[in-house]
Amino acid sequence: MPWTTIVYTILIILLSYIIYKLAKSTRNYIYLRSLPGPPIPSLLRGNSFPLQESNNDLNQTLEFRKKWISKYPKLCRFAIGPMIQVLCSDPESVKAIFNENFPKHSTYKLIQDWIGDGLLTSKGDKWFRHRKLLTPAFHYQILDGFFAVYSECVDVMLDLWAIQSADHVVLQEWIPYLTLDIILQCICSVKTDCQIKREQLQYVQDVASLTRITILRFRQPVKYYYDFIFNRSQLGREFIEVRQRARQFTYEIILARKRQLENGDSGQNSKYRDFLDILLHASDPTLTDEEIRDEVDTFVFEGHDTTATALTWTLYLLAKHTNYQDMCRQEVFKFLDGNSSITKSTITSLIFLPMCIKESLRLYPPVINISRCPAKPSTVAGHKLPAGLLTTIGIYQMHNHSDIWDNPSEFNPYRFSEDNIDKIVPFSYIPFSACSRNCIGQIMALHELNYVIARIITRFNLALPKDSPEEIEFQMNILLKPKLPLRIDISPI
Repeated sequence: MPWTTIVYTILIILLSYIIYKLAKSTRNYIYLRSLPGPPIPSLLRGNSFPLQESNNDLNQTLEFRKKWISKYPKLCRFAIGPMIQVLCSDPESVKAIFNENFPKHSTYKLIQDWIGDGLLTSKGDKWFRHRKLLTPAFHYQILDGFFAVYSECVDVMLDLWAIQSADHVVLQEWIPYLTLDIILQCICSVKTDCQIKREQLQYVQDVASLTRITILRFRQPVKYYYDFIFNRSQLGREFIEVRQRARQFTYEIILARKRQLENGDSGQNSKYRDFLDILLHASDPTLTDEEIRDEVDTFVFEGHDTTATALTWTLYLLAKHTNYQDMCRQEVFKFLDGNSSITKSTITSLIFLPMCIKESLRLYPPVINISRCPAKPSTVAGHKLPAGLLTTIGIYQMHNHSDIWDNPSEFNPYRFSEDNIDKIVPFSYIPFSACSRNCIGQIMALHELNYVIARIITRFNLALPKDSPEEIEFQMNILLKPKLPLRIDISPI
């Protein structure tokens, strides 16, 4: 057979494949345009182009979604450029997505480019294998030992607050370093003095930069989604530099823990293996050094940044609603039973403070969206969704939906009282996700939030400055954060 015939045959097969893929994509696009949602006037710009050009206005994005979700409450279709997605903020639709066990969408690659293929981003057998491996790291006996770490780390921050000359604190200048200190000691048994040396520590700022760049990539897919284009842009070069520095920080944490173990030092949790111990001593021969690094990157990021975000919002709300703050403080003092220190027993006895934390997580969930995609054609809210479609669970929209919650913008901890909690619609409150892929560290996070807040409010009164804005503007970020730093006035008890 002449070589020209072979070439022409290959070209015909390739062209046929391209035509087939284009035809399939076109059919999907035409069908998706027919789903309920706002008009899509432009193929390349979609129907949310003002939001793509307004890179730092999350409030505008949330208002845009709120407007259309009120019209299409079960399922609403949006288009960011040529990328069509559906947003679900109806508990029944969300339940269907969880029950179908939709896998994570490919857009998680944008986070994966930074923290690797750890428990947050991995799929299928790998996710199941790692989840099973790491679950013992969050056993209640290990979590009980973390209270000593919480106490030591909070002591550092509160003592620094006490000796500073100002009568106010900017929460973002303190809280992320506190939670970073806690997570490094709890899961890696490594002390870094990061609260004292926060001016010299770049990691917290690097996380802020990486989350900012990651959300820009998602909002401007034509410019930044594909690595070939993104890596050659100025933003891409910044991302690569910052990622390398952040990854080096966690890599040095792993090396430090290895040196501890080699020297016979079992670290903070000598009675039990901590998270990093489990990884380093894994009996699974397929676990690579890169996978260990990915999991550490994932848990250091998630364990400090999400908790810091939740802690910041709760402290802000208690400073704003001093009546509830006083009730929380009185409750903590009530359960001290004459002891001078707050213990695990104190925390597990509390009722009203956990209600305030749950209500804070409703109003300001740190993670506002979860992205999934059907592995096969599936039906949600009466509509057939093709395999691979970006399907977003709008946690923030659902937590603040007037059809689900009475006066949703009001901070009302009594929603979570013993009398009311059974009235909450299933799958309408999911700050830690739900079902099999729920947050593996949620019990630790809640213990940490309760303990830290209890310690803060029994040492300081919190209040908002008189010039605090009534409405908070949000930062465009992976997590729900305020655009401007939150300042809290403090005065000793």
